[in-house]
Amino acid sequence: MERALLYITAHYHTPFSITDICQQVNVTPNYFSSIFKKEIGINYTDYLTNFRMIQAKRLLTETSLLVQEVAEKIGIPDYNYFTRLFRQNVGCSPSSYRKGG
Repeated sequence: MERALLYITAHYHTPFSITDICQQVNVTPNYFSSIFKKEIGINYTDYLTNFRMIQAKRLLTETSLLVQEVAEKIGIPDYNYFTRLFRQNVGCSPSSYRKGG
């Protein structure tokens, strides 16, 4: 699991799939999902989303990058999807968050 978490940390800024991680740690996606949830406490998708949202919040407060650029830098190139995901996870839009929320 440590190798999987290191992979996520190193590659969160690029779009990747669970299959990419599974190839790195030599397990099947079903087994990985099961073990990930058991050891980390949340499923892989939620973990990755939470990790990316933490990075997005940091970029929004520490840089003057456009929201689209922030989305791309955290591995979510679709601006509309990023905005929707950010709102669901943080409770406001990325622009509102940047303004203090």
